[in-house]
Amino acid sequence: MALSVTEEQAISICASHAFARKLSTNSPYRDFTELIEAARHIWWRDIGPSEWLAAFAAHPRIGESKAAVEKSEEFAAFSRSEQETAAQTTDSEVSKELQHWNKLYFDKFGFIFIIFAKGRSSPEILSCLKERFQRLPYEELQSCK
Repeated sequence: MALSVTEEQAISICASHAFARKLSTNSPYRDFTELIEAARHIWWRDIGPSEWLAAFAAHPRIGESKAAVEKSEEFAAFSRSEQETAAQTTDSEVSKELQHWNKLYFDKFGFIFIIFAKGRSSPEILSCLKERFQRLPYEELQSCK
């Protein structure tokens, strides 16, 4: 079954306009596997760090509800649903610690901490943040997934 992706759909999950444009231009895809392979190729080979940073800036920091850059309601809803488990598993102590480590991370790397948060608890995310904080900046930027 062929899958078509519009630029609006692509931008609702990745705030890089270059990514969304390229993903939609190459549409339709034979199946979901081909779509994911194309998205990975575009992300890692076609758009580069400036677009990665644009996409990162659209996400709220883990534990926060609003991104630094205003984005569409669709993108905001996607971000909220991704952090749903984390929001349900936090307390004031973990929340304060996340805020603290988010700031340290941003100060060190110059971009927000990005993680696939779907289904992860706040303590688990905090642990990953602390672990990844030990990386060198170029290692972290190249490995954000």
